Amino acid sequence: MAPNAHSRLIQAAARTALSPLGFQQKGRSRVWFADRGLWMLLVEFQPSGFGKGSYLNIAASWLWYPDSDSQFDYVRRASGLVPFQSLEQFQPEAERLTKLAAAEAAKLDKKFTSLEDIANHLREQTKDPRLSQNPWTLYHAAIVAALTEDRKFSLKCFSDLANQKAQTDWHKKM
Repeated sequence: MAPNAHSRLIQAAARTALSPLGFQQKGRSRVWFADRGLWMLLVEFQPSGFGKGSYLNIAASWLWYPDSDSQFDYVRRASGLVPFQSLEQFQPEAERLTKLAAAEAAKLDKKFTSLEDIANHLREQTKDPRLSQNPWTLYHAAIVAALTEDRKFSLKCFSDLANQKAQTDWHKKM
């Protein structure tokens, strides 16, 4: 059996389930993406570090940061590990996973139908004590607030971001 047989099963099933929804495979990876204008919808068939198989992650990547490259700004795990044991066992599992991916992608499309939906989501994120200290949360909330003409909240988020001790290169450039 070829070492990447399970990946090929996922790829074939994803092509069938996701391509009609506007998704494209990112290179030869297990990541599929669909452009939504100011954001990208991502489906990741995440490999396991412990054996062959796949998890399923559904994510959104906000596209207003210049170096953004499939960053998972909003992510949720839609399925735990589906282990690969044999081609016969895994093929229906790959099909089930990709159908689940399509359904979960549709839910995310409904969650973020407008820039205002994204702004509301990020505003809520800034209310969470753990996330309100995350520089990415503040940056994205500031940008989308400005895009939705909420100048006061945008300036507050940028101010909070500027008052943090920069830990990363991108934050130090701000």
